[in-house]
Amino acid sequence: MVFPNPDREIRSLSEDLLERGNFVKRLTSALVQEDKAEATGVVLGLNGPWGSGKSSVLNMLDEYIRAEFKSAVVVRFNPWLVSGRNDLIAQFFSELVSAMNAQRSVRQSSYELIDLLTSYGASIGAAADSAFPGLGVLVRGAVAGLEGQISRSLTLSSMRNNVERELSYVSYPIVVLIDELDRVEDDEVRQVARLVKAVAGFPKISYLVAYDFERVAEALGGKGDQKRGEKYLEKIIQFQIDLPVSLGVELVALFSSEINASLSYLELPDNWIGDSRFTKLIDILIPGVVRTARDVKKIVGTYHVVKGLVNKDVDWVDLLAYVVLMTKAPTIISVLREKGDYFASDSTTMRAIEARVGSKRWEKDNYLKLMWADPQDRDPALVHLLEFLFPVLTASRKGRDGVPFPLSTMRALRIVTRLGLPAGEIGRQELEDFLSMTSTEQLARLAKYEVEDSLAAFIDLLDDLYGIVRDDLHVPLWSVLAAFLGHNTPNNVSSYNVRYEFYELLGRLLFRNCTNGCISSSEAILVCKKLLSEDDLSILPYILRSHFFSYGIFGLEQRREDHAFLPENVVIELSYRLVEANHSRLSQGIILPSLWGPQLIFIFHEVNLSSVNLRTTFEKLFLNDIQLTAFTNLLYRENHVTEIEFLEKFVDVQNFLGMLRKLRDEKDKDAEDFGLRSIDHAIRVLTRGY
Repeated sequence: MVFPNPDREIRSLSEDLLERGNFVKRLTSALVQEDKAEATGVVLGLNGPWGSGKSSVLNMLDEYIRAEFKSAVVVRFNPWLVSGRNDLIAQFFSELVSAMNAQRSVRQSSYELIDLLTSYGASIGAAADSAFPGLGVLVRGAVAGLEGQISRSLTLSSMRNNVERELSYVSYPIVVLIDELDRVEDDEVRQVARLVKAVAGFPKISYLVAYDFERVAEALGGKGDQKRGEKYLEKIIQFQIDLPVSLGVELVALFSSEINASLSYLELPDNWIGDSRFTKLIDILIPGVVRTARDVKKIVGTYHVVKGLVNKDVDWVDLLAYVVLMTKAPTIISVLREKGDYFASDSTTMRAIEARVGSKRWEKDNYLKLMWADPQDRDPALVHLLEFLFPVLTASRKGRDGVPFPLSTMRALRIVTRLGLPAGEIGRQELEDFLSMTSTEQLARLAKYEVEDSLAAFIDLLDDLYGIVRDDLHVPLWSVLAAFLGHNTPNNVSSYNVRYEFYELLGRLLFRNCTNGCISSSEAILVCKKLLSEDDLSILPYILRSHFFSYGIFGLEQRREDHAFLPENVVIELSYRLVEANHSRLSQGIILPSLWGPQLIFIFHEVNLSSVNLRTTFEKLFLNDIQLTAFTNLLYRENHVTEIEFLEKFVDVQNFLGMLRKLRDEKDKDAEDFGLRSIDHAIRVLTRGY
């Protein structure tokens, strides 16, 4: 993969997307008399800030002059390339002579002029060394032999006259383009200025010097005297022309073109150009944040690199906005690395929660003070960009529903600030691979996640990206998830298993993606029927009991019907079938040790088949330590509480407390026993209740 270099200027008019062709033509007419095909002898300054495209204009000017005037001599001189060698004069005349020698017709017709220019350059270098030691160190060798032939009585003035005389005979334009004057050290800026002053004024040689006016004037003035530098520059440059400011529409076109040229690497959505969020981002960036062609190229080039590091795990538009902050406001990135939790809508740190919903809830200004201590320093365009990324800065503070992996989540912030997935995280590509596996391979992968303690990360990822699951995969996917969840066993009721939490995460995941439309109602019914047929005792009860509250059925108070995605008649039918299939297994002692969650127990009570006497059934079951421990794990494991009024529907509470105390006394207090912790927790909760 070849990444674009943001500092690489364009080489040709054919690459120009900022419509600077007419400007180049106008510059050419100032440098060359079109009717005579001769240089005007003018010294022009091309002013523009660093990165605004001055080098690109010089490249296009070079190309255009050569195309329009076949015999033209275009000299390119870049003092930055010889910076620090103190041979600027020698290098300049070397470039001038080389450019003339490169054209056979010029070399043959102007050999005397070429010799005179070589001699003149050598003499200026010697004089410069005398006045400014080190300024005119010459290239030794070829020039040294010529120096010996120069008459010692020949003055610089007479040599200049001879050069001017020979120049009057030339029938081709000579144009000198001096670039990147603003990139060299202050001393070297002054050296180039003296050079231009020494050689400017020759007839039929035009000069265009590209620079940032403020930077060069500051260097020429010395010791902070910019005014002095401006006056000095005016004596050298006859006319200064400001580089045309790129219009917003031109920068937008360049932005789109740069991205389009990189599509094979960036893996953007097919209709990325029509994404309304991309359009909104561009409206924010241009011209408030992105002002030059170099800005555009640097942002797209940086995006290449960062996209490769974070892959598909951050929304592409948000990532582009983050890259803009990286290139234009690195201090903001530093704040996000240290205090990103404040800006994440799902952050669970105490300081972030206090800022979001505490008694002294933060306003927008509080958040912005983290970025800029002084309100006067705030850039309105950057503030707007931050509002685009982080809802906590907006009046509504609403989340970014429908945006996969928005930067306003802690997961995405961790990824971009670390430039890669943190340890234990699972990426989008891995999820796509999982969805393409066979059911056997998927079960093996889930087992691997369990060993690596990554199941929660997998569920979070699946929840964030459930929209990529094809319609034909809903039923087989949930069949695999339920099969992996499986049933607990009597031998394991004293040991903790992550599935106690996993089942609830899966239940919420299925519920959310059915209510938000990722899974259609018809597909949801098929999924639930599949779970029933495969003896799922945890996910399906979670879904059904949520609907009891949605519809206010089986004696429960109605809460929100709009949360329902299964028809009421389907909920009732599946609930009866679930109870009928398992009530005999309950009395046989099979059900309680098999469960990961209590919803099926609640459904047994609420559906209340007349043939089942629940209190009698449970009192008999609790005579067995495994049944008692399993029931307690479901209702009172750490951080779980079931109200006494509800418990009384299954058992006499005092008798239940007595059984728990007896069982606790019989257990080894020093053993690592999950069941014992649940029993202790239940005793504390129930004792406080009485």
